[in-house]
Amino acid sequence: MKKRSCLPTQYFSSFFALLILLLLLPLAVQAGEEPGQEAAATVVACRGNVQAINSNGEMRKLVVKSPIHTEDTIKTAKGGRIQILFTDNTIYSLGQSSEMKIAEYRWQPEEKNGSLKTKIKEGVFRVMGGAITKTSPQNFTTETPAATIGIRGSMYAGTVTPTSLAVVFQGGKGINVTNPFGTVAISRPGHGTNVTMNSAPEAPRQLSEQDLAAFSNELTAAGEGDEDQATGTVEEGSNDEAAAQDEQAVDGSEDEGAAQPAAEPAADETAVDEQVSDQADTATIADIAPVTTDTTVDTPVIELPPPNELAPVIDTSPAATTVPTDGISSYFGTLTGTATNADGTTSTINDELWMEVNWHSGKVLGRIKGQPGEPPVFFIGKVSGNQITNVRILGSNLETPDGTLGQVTALYGSASGTLGGTALDLFNFTGSGNAYEIEPFNQPLHDSWTIQGTGTKEPQDPADVTSPKGVKTWKGYVVGVSENMASINSDRRLFMNSSPGDFSFTVDKDNGTLSGSLSAIDMNGSNARLVKIGLGGALASAFVLEDNFAAELGCATGDCITSGAATPTGLKKYGNYLISADPHVNTISDYVTWGYWEIAYRDPASGAQYHTHVPGSRWIAGEPTSVAEVNELVSTSFTGHYSGTAYASKIDPTAAKQVTDLQGTVEIDVDFGNLNAASAVQGVIKLDGMDLYVNSGPAGNASAGGFSNNVYGVTGPAGIMSNGTFNGAFYGPKAKSIAGNFYAPFSSGKSYIGIYGGTR
Repeated sequence: MKKRSCLPTQYFSSFFALLILLLLLPLAVQAGEEPGQEAAATVVACRGNVQAINSNGEMRKLVVKSPIHTEDTIKTAKGGRIQILFTDNTIYSLGQSSEMKIAEYRWQPEEKNGSLKTKIKEGVFRVMGGAITKTSPQNFTTETPAATIGIRGSMYAGTVTPTSLAVVFQGGKGINVTNPFGTVAISRPGHGTNVTMNSAPEAPRQLSEQDLAAFSNELTAAGEGDEDQATGTVEEGSNDEAAAQDEQAVDGSEDEGAAQPAAEPAADETAVDEQVSDQADTATIADIAPVTTDTTVDTPVIELPPPNELAPVIDTSPAATTVPTDGISSYFGTLTGTATNADGTTSTINDELWMEVNWHSGKVLGRIKGQPGEPPVFFIGKVSGNQITNVRILGSNLETPDGTLGQVTALYGSASGTLGGTALDLFNFTGSGNAYEIEPFNQPLHDSWTIQGTGTKEPQDPADVTSPKGVKTWKGYVVGVSENMASINSDRRLFMNSSPGDFSFTVDKDNGTLSGSLSAIDMNGSNARLVKIGLGGALASAFVLEDNFAAELGCATGDCITSGAATPTGLKKYGNYLISADPHVNTISDYVTWGYWEIAYRDPASGAQYHTHVPGSRWIAGEPTSVAEVNELVSTSFTGHYSGTAYASKIDPTAAKQVTDLQGTVEIDVDFGNLNAASAVQGVIKLDGMDLYVNSGPAGNASAGGFSNNVYGVTGPAGIMSNGTFNGAFYGPKAKSIAGNFYAPFSSGKSYIGIYGGTR
């Protein structure tokens, strides 16, 4: 099985230095650049009257693609806005009536060394750090009259006056705000500080929803008031044809699949300016308006901008890009947005995301980082040329206000987007959808949301130059913790299968799809069964790599939940999916993949609403070892020792939190020379401070197709075990790995259910 190289576990926090890149334009010498002087940055978006003054005092008008040099001072007039992209991929955005000097800039990518020091005299600004903030963060500063801001691979915004600074940290590792009277460190997004001259920076504070709303209102008013000043929205020198192309790229009118809504073609330059003006405040220019919430203090307070204000616009000219036909590309970025609850209240969305594209199959799979222990949120889609299409946003959410169990919701939405840059090294998409309450049978609407995703491509893993190809059949094992949503601690179902054929699906690597079914029974003896739940399909799945895929689950043939003699029922509409675990962490073996699954359904016997959910519901699967290869080991009387990992849930009816997520180890010996004997497979699972012994027992059996054994444990805190089950099969060349599931009930009422995998 093809696997990726390991990446640091902190990869999500480090990507912020490169996120939300806009219009990656060639930084070659542009018209108007002084001979022999290399540009430090390029203008990627511009509106209104913006000028640069060089070190000799010479003034020039700035337009899209204008070069920016070290020691240039950039000034924006009323209604003027600008974004510039440095060669290390740092982005500076200035709002109206702002002034900034590029005091020092140096970037040496080969040595991974550089510096960027700017001086902002007044105005509003936003910074998204590039490579320098990762390699030489000590050399990256923003100086203002009141204090200096140091960066640690982050994004921040601020308002500057001749005597004050207000700054808000928006994501990444953190910032330091320093002056001769003190320093404050800010590492929590949405927190900021105010500084006045001759005073230490104030303690960081969290911005309120009221502050955000006030900011949004002021930003809208300012944009309308400046409309008569915006007469030069996007242009390039005197080349009218090039200017028109740039205008089209910015407003998206010529891009059928662009994330931003397309405008009607402009009849003249003034019309183009009117079309872009609405987007320029939110999508093109990071215009940050000050908001003062405390009228007793003269210091302006900078507030966190609306999530979609930074929506980038990407140059998607087909002539500038070459679409690969093979290989895997990874992208890291950010997801922002707004959710509106059914009661009218709103909240912001701000998270990190990772996306992978398989250029051979054209499939896309993206993941939202979220918090540890949270259910997954992800999206699957298709790449056609440089367009991201057919995006489905899936997953679930668990709200826990005040530490108590809150509303469980299922997410479902759609999106589309674009890959940009000459090497398709940027992505941008917009989407919308809803969250539905999982418990009620009709799953009413909980909230609606809109999102914006942006990011940049990571260096390609050498193992990913070629995409996987071919069609294979995978088989494996599942466990599921299913709870009555009205009373989660009573009448719980614990699902598992005993044969790998009960969880089987076809992996079509060429088309990037999965198709198969899942079956399991309740080990608690309720007679509840899952019968061939459908998995995947052409639009309902995305296979990118052997360790990175996802699919929707459903009952394509009708009802797939049974319970005794009751009439079978099907799944609810939302909350049914299967996804592999994050491939950068928690791998079990090179020859199997594991992950999570969820389903929502009504029990056919009792009518209760059930939810089989993350993290207790897991699966593990792979391409089984052929019978012929297993028999080769049998003929040599070989004994294999397998070591690996177990992921399990402990169910303790006596505890306040009855379900606990656990990780343990497995050590299993397989006597291939005596494979068909009851004693062929033996070992131990170490979990929760106990040893669970895998023993043949009278019901033990093994063959080339798999094995099933008893599990027992010594008398201890959990009591005496009875009727424990351990199932598994062989995977990889010459049975290099084993994988399966297990269930261990104890007389005390506690039980353990989980998956495992091991390699010899």
